[in-house]
Amino acid sequence: MKELKHLMDGGFDAQLKLPVFQCKPGQSGNSNDGNTAREAFEKFEIFAQILGVDVDLVRDLHYLIMAVNSTLPLDADEFDADAASWLDRFHNSGISWNILSPSVHLLLHHGGDFIRYFKAPMGLFSEEGPEANNKIIR
Repeated sequence: MKELKHLMDGGFDAQLKLPVFQCKPGQSGNSNDGNTAREAFEKFEIFAQILGVDVDLVRDLHYLIMAVNSTLPLDADEFDADAASWLDRFHNSGISWNILSPSVHLLLHHGGDFIRYFKAPMGLFSEEGPEANNKIIR
């Protein structure tokens, strides 16, 4: 597992020019954040190659994440169908080294329920608005 992580770290650094699992100087935490993930998913072909998984799996997860971040209305049943299709492909892909993170599990298993429950598009509930106000509040 350590050898695989080391190979992936090198791929992120060399091919995507993204520092992963690196401490932020003078700060707590590491370089794995939303911005790093967005940049990796934007280049999903290279990202999939580094991970050693099917490019369709990475691309389609990117599309599902973009859908819930959208401020456009979504069809909950269609989202559920797309998420179920992705989950089937993921579980049948033979990726034995990885499990779904709690956030991805929540998105794919319960995203349709969130869409049904909240009457406004899910993208409107992001942290971007409140975070943008931090500079004004200071």
